[in-house]
Amino acid sequence: AEGSWADLDFALDAAHRAFLAWRTSQPQTRSALLHRFAERVEGNLADLAELLHLETGKPMPLAIRELERTVLT
Repeated sequence: AEGSWADLDFALDAAHRAFLAWRTSQPQTRSALLHRFAERVEGNLADLAELLHLETGKPMPLAIRELERTVLT
């Protein structure tokens, strides 16, 4: 994929704004968001493992284990 310098600036600005919101959020809010993320990873494990396999060349069992560890962390 190709992107422009403007795309990079946009992405960096968005990441910075997200960080500012994250660092000022309450621990309970952070916890709830991380649990929600884990639930979504778990619910889409097969598809995410396939993407990880295709993107990195990892064997499927390794990709699945990596995602399972992500959910538990």
